[in-house]
Amino acid sequence: MHIGRGLWQVILITVLLTQGTVGMAFAAEAPLANNAATATVSLISSTQSADVINDGELGDRALQRSSARIGLIIVEVDNVFDPNDPRENSILYRAANALHIKTRRKTILTQLLFKEGDTYNRHALDESARNLRANSYLNEAEIKPVQYHADDNTVDVLVRVHDVWTFNPGIAYGRSGGTNHSGIQLAEGNLLGYGKSLSLQSNQDVDRTELGVSYSDPNLLSSRWQLTSMLIDASDGGTKQLSIAHPFFSLDTRWASLVSGLNEQRIDKRYQLGNLVDQYKTTHENYEAQLGWSNGLQDGWVHRWMGGFRVERFHYEPDPILGTIQLPQDKHLAYPWVGLQWLEDQYEVTHNRDQITRTEDVYYGRSLSVQIGESSAAFGSDHQADLLQLNFQDAWHVGERHSIFLTTGIDGQYQDNQWRDTFINTSLRYDYRRGPTGLFTMTFKSVYGIHLDPSLPLYLGDDDGNGEIGNGGLRGYPLHYRSGSHREVLNIEQRFYSNWQLLRLLTVGAVAFVDVGHIGGGGVNADDNQTLSDVGIGLRLGSIRSSKGEVFHINAAYPLNATGTQRKLQLQVLTKQSF
Repeated sequence: MHIGRGLWQVILITVLLTQGTVGMAFAAEAPLANNAATATVSLISSTQSADVINDGELGDRALQRSSARIGLIIVEVDNVFDPNDPRENSILYRAANALHIKTRRKTILTQLLFKEGDTYNRHALDESARNLRANSYLNEAEIKPVQYHADDNTVDVLVRVHDVWTFNPGIAYGRSGGTNHSGIQLAEGNLLGYGKSLSLQSNQDVDRTELGVSYSDPNLLSSRWQLTSMLIDASDGGTKQLSIAHPFFSLDTRWASLVSGLNEQRIDKRYQLGNLVDQYKTTHENYEAQLGWSNGLQDGWVHRWMGGFRVERFHYEPDPILGTIQLPQDKHLAYPWVGLQWLEDQYEVTHNRDQITRTEDVYYGRSLSVQIGESSAAFGSDHQADLLQLNFQDAWHVGERHSIFLTTGIDGQYQDNQWRDTFINTSLRYDYRRGPTGLFTMTFKSVYGIHLDPSLPLYLGDDDGNGEIGNGGLRGYPLHYRSGSHREVLNIEQRFYSNWQLLRLLTVGAVAFVDVGHIGGGGVNADDNQTLSDVGIGLRLGSIRSSKGEVFHINAAYPLNATGTQRKLQLQVLTKQSF
């Protein structure tokens, strides 16, 4: 679990606990409202036309039918704590607000999909709010019309957002899968209120120790261009990354582009029963340029065409200290590719799903994306291969309380009349909404590997197979516990949410869970077919005042297939982006 993610958060917790001004009391979170905003919303002009009023609110359909234009755009940025709430109107909370640099109006305006003078369109307002909520330095965003002027047929629009902590100096510590991971961080996720991100960090886990700096700018020079950069010096190598992109920032965006480069050196390791059995040095390079174009949003669908050129190299060397038992074969791929994407415009706003109390935008549409490339010696590749990436997603409501989400895809290459280094992925999730404070959810994830290289084993344990601990694995077992070429995992959870807040900083939730996993098949480091399972309970603390929407996890999991060397109870403490 992260300790001291925000300096002032630590000060607040420490002082409040020692002084006893708040103690361990819980309090319900107030809705996104304060007196200042209420005063603004109440400024409904008496000259407005009657047909734009619907139960006291400005009517979207009436505004669109009359081709009303957007007049004034009012931007309100709520500080981290609300001084109009008596529970947050103490000297400590006010001092914290005074030291926090609020998001600037220009930063918000740059991300809106409308401007003053545009024809009023509810869809543009909703999508803009969704884009704003995707920023780590905001935990809420609301956009709505507030004042209509009949004399010039214009409507004023209120854009209201809520800031969170973005300056995060602190110490991170966690334990999961029988291993510890720790780090020291100095990060600012909303630099001077301009939405830029700068981070200095030092991390240590079971595989490596690293020291790095990263910088990202989602609106370079107040444009739609994005800059991402990273420089990491690690105990087993390092990483250099630079990317400049103009994304499809909305469903109606007509073009996109990307230029990126990545160079990393690392020590890759193979495990059996959680124990290291082999390792080797990997040098990975990836360079890419791509373009995309679209006709925009038409009849609820978006069609996009993409193309580019990608160069990817993998070079392997024996470990300089311990040596290597089995070294993977070098790869050099260089190929042009083309792609298509179909995307349905279908989003829903909800709460208490993968976050606690925070607004969540859930995709309920249907999407399909395809990329096809051809690697050959003519482009500098060391072998001939056809490459395919295909992903499909869909979701359904079954009655008012039931939802199903399906994602499936294939990523691999066809070489020498057979599929190689190919993964077929499927994820099926079922949600049963038991009420505003309860959710029963089941997630089944399957990964099937075909003719995998020794550098691409699948693992079953307290991870997702890619070293992401606590992410769709078995919480009652160590990392990298079993290996093989295909893996199936079922996670069953009964989630409990609340509006209770600890010290006005953390929202409390809980979970009871069952994990079942199976791994088998041939391939490198394959074990005999085996099914493992565990049961457990956990506490969830949603960080509503800090960036990234992090959720602190404290789990106790009991493995049901324990061996003589396997601990009977696994304690898991970590931070994730979801419940």
